[in-house]
Amino acid sequence: MIRVLPIACLLLCLAACAAPGPPQPSVCNVEKIADLPTRLVNGAVLVQAAINRTSVQMQVDTGASTTTVTPALAKELRLPPDAEHRTTVHGVGGDVVSRNTVVWTFEVGRQVWSEQSFVTAPLARVYHEVPPVAGLLGANHLSDFDVELDLPQGRMTLWQVHGCAGDFTFHDAPHFRLPLRRYAPARMVATVQIDGQSLAALIDWGSNATVLNEAAAARLGLAPETLAADPVGHSRGADGNEIEYRVHRFPEIRIGNGVAHQARVEVAPIHTTDVDMLLGLDYARTRRLWLSYATGQLFVALPPARPPIQGNRSDGAPGSG
Repeated sequence: MIRVLPIACLLLCLAACAAPGPPQPSVCNVEKIADLPTRLVNGAVLVQAAINRTSVQMQVDTGASTTTVTPALAKELRLPPDAEHRTTVHGVGGDVVSRNTVVWTFEVGRQVWSEQSFVTAPLARVYHEVPPVAGLLGANHLSDFDVELDLPQGRMTLWQVHGCAGDFTFHDAPHFRLPLRRYAPARMVATVQIDGQSLAALIDWGSNATVLNEAAAARLGLAPETLAADPVGHSRGADGNEIEYRVHRFPEIRIGNGVAHQARVEVAPIHTTDVDMLLGLDYARTRRLWLSYATGQLFVALPPARPPIQGNRSDGAPGSG
């Protein structure tokens, strides 16, 4: 006997068959891509690379949106100009429009990019290195990976991360993690508290110091006459402009679980309209960090516990040394 089901029952059966099962948990996969020795030279992190198969060094700069090559290196390697592209370089002192240069192959840690258009711009620092320092290794290339920077051990590791979230790394050491926001195109921004006020801080390993812009300093209540009494210095940005800064000590700076008292920060007229400050290399110099572009986090390994010393400052913020 053939049994005919009612249409309503048949539709319910079809819906049950088509309904998806419970979502399967994603598998966190972390793969080491490259382990690069690093050198600190002139307050900058240098790594080995190759342009058109010629050995060079590059300055690591997470604050630079794009990778650059110097005009001198472009001339030496006879790199052709890119007639179709020009780039506006947003430097600390202002904006500069630069022509681009065609690079046929770019290699970092056995990773090879082909037919690249690089910004042509001079470096803010002067190097006398062999092989030469060719330019900045910017966020457009670094953001293809998670970047672990361990300057005390002199290394930078590139990781490929898929399907991960939360506290997925640094389980071999006590650490904390700091949520980050991604600003276009690939700039990573943390929330830092200075004297109880929240500020947007760009993770900038191209800056050798942590720098607060003058507008944010004014919001913190720093009067011009107070800054005028602070020590003065001068620096030059990637745009070639020289700026004057003041070194000010803030009562308290909090970065994640870390806190520092009377920390030194440079206050300068930098043109950073969408962030308040640059969290520079002085924060990274004595720490092991993992900048996760894939998950939007910064992992900070805590230093080994030391016996308390009278007058020691807490770990966690720039300028604590």
